[in-house]
Amino acid sequence: MRKLIVALSLTAGLVACGDEEPAAPVTPVAAPAPKPAPAPAPEPEPFDAAATFATTCGPCHGAVGDGNGPAGGALTPKPADFTDAAFWTPERTDEHIAKSIKEGGSAVGKSPLMAPFGNQYDDAQIGALVQHIKSLKPE
Repeated sequence: MRKLIVALSLTAGLVACGDEEPAAPVTPVAAPAPKPAPAPAPEPEPFDAAATFATTCGPCHGAVGDGNGPAGGALTPKPADFTDAAFWTPERTDEHIAKSIKEGGSAVGKSPLMAPFGNQYDDAQIGALVQHIKSLKPE
């Protein structure tokens, strides 16, 4: 038994002194590749006031702004006719038109049937719509 203990002690000593078989080489693990930066957001399409007028305002005010849109025929009072010189009173400032678009007709003392669009368009877009509506004014 004593020989077994001595043999085990010598083996343990050899292991402790580094006389063991060399370990298999450790293959380094590559660091994970860095995540690519997110792609930049695409540029928004430029706002087309004429197309927006045709799709949003045209059903009531008509495609050319004459107040004869397909939905406008059922409304009382009739939608404003931007092609009529009588519409363009001194009160029709840019601010007045913008407020009616943003807050609806009742905000400027006009028809409550004119819906507010302030949640749908920002100030720059509303400004572009104002300029488009003014372009319908007869010369």
